[in-house]
Amino acid sequence: MAWQAVDEAIAIAFAAGVAVDPERVRQSVTFVMAHHRAHKPSMLQDVEVGLLTEVDAIQGGLLDARSAMA
Repeated sequence: MAWQAVDEAIAIAFAAGVAVDPERVRQSVTFVMAHHRAHKPSMLQDVEVGLLTEVDAIQGGLLDARSAMA
C-alpha cells in the first residue's frame, strides 16, 4: 500500500508539472522503511488512543490536486 501511495504521489506531481525524480523518491522511501522499523509513527499513537490523525493535512493536498486535474 505504501508503494501505491508513493507511485500515485509521483504521478500527481508529474501531472501537475512538478519535476520529481521517481527513483530518488523511491530510494528515500526504501531507506526510511529499512532504517526506521522500530519507529512508532505519531499517527499510529494517535489512533491507539482514539485521537484524530493528520492524514488529511498530509494526503489532502495530493487528493485536491488530483481532483482538480479530473
